[in-house]
Amino acid sequence: RRPQFKGIPDMDDAVTGRPGAFFPPHRRTCRVAFAKLVTLICLGLSVAFLVGCVYYKKQNATAGALVNSVGIIVFKLAYEKVAVKLTDAENWMTDTVYADKLISRLSVFNFVNSYFSLFFTIFFYCWAFGNEGKENKGPCRMGAFRKLQQDLGILLATQIFAQNITNFIVPYIQLIVKMKTEGGLERDENGVARVNEMSTPGVEYLLVECDEQLDNIKATTMEATQYGYVTLFSAAFPLAPLMTCINNLVGLRMDAYKYLCTYRRIQPFGFEDIGTFQSIFELMNYLGIASSFLAIVYRTDVLKNYWPAKWGAEPSRHQEDVVFMVICSFYFGFMLMLRVLIDDVPFDVELQIKRNDFLNSKIIDHVADEA
Repeated sequence: RRPQFKGIPDMDDAVTGRPGAFFPPHRRTCRVAFAKLVTLICLGLSVAFLVGCVYYKKQNATAGALVNSVGIIVFKLAYEKVAVKLTDAENWMTDTVYADKLISRLSVFNFVNSYFSLFFTIFFYCWAFGNEGKENKGPCRMGAFRKLQQDLGILLATQIFAQNITNFIVPYIQLIVKMKTEGGLERDENGVARVNEMSTPGVEYLLVECDEQLDNIKATTMEATQYGYVTLFSAAFPLAPLMTCINNLVGLRMDAYKYLCTYRRIQPFGFEDIGTFQSIFELMNYLGIASSFLAIVYRTDVLKNYWPAKWGAEPSRHQEDVVFMVICSFYFGFMLMLRVLIDDVPFDVELQIKRNDFLNSKIIDHVADEA
């Protein structure tokens, strides 16, 4: 049960009988409907901005991509605050339900906000503006593919930079500001800033407070968005996996310093699994297959260059459709086969978990042995 949950004081829960554990469903329904309306408005504003960036990129490709990248970050940070307020107002009883609702809300918005411009570039740019920005609207191959490479490179680099700023530098600045305001940092007669000698409780007090659940949701949402850039568009920008890998390795060190030296001691707690993020990552895998082969088959000359001469000078549209469906079916089947053959939890791990639960029931809960 969440400490922030506010039930009606004079009404008990119909199932458990706990006092103050009931919240009328009709009240929550109104709040959920309002939250959906606000989310739709935010999505509409984001899409309108992204469409404007698409037209601006027609005039200045590099500047338009930079404006697009910065705008995506600003909309993302702004909606995070809005989504937290909306989910708090819905007054969910348990942490699990609260986290699932917030994750779903953030994921839907980030999907549209982060990937709309890239999908438009690779699949609809030539339909709207013609090949390489020319007025004639004809078949577009490498033109849109090259634009996607440029946009994705700029967007991913900007996202990585912003991620490091928000994850490490912002908490460190908050720590410095708090040390100055609370007297933990003073200047000597030479004007050099020095840290005052303080007791351990005093040092702990100066550290920045951390909302473990919210910080974890934001960090994992950021990783899911980054994973989407890699799986959905890496066919156009093969350096994307390398860039994200290096960023994650550096991020491990930065997060270690942040949690050990910047935040107050975090209360550890366990999770059964990663929850809604499991479905999000799996969806990204399937969408990545479709997106990558859509771009390769319909927006590059790869199929044309390797097309057997005995089947014609170049593949027809129908033949391209057949190739696309066969390749996607093969990879979808391969992924389903892996899911069937590989258990989510290995048998030996599952056995140790059951044994641990059994020992806890006997030693801690003092459950009597069966007769």
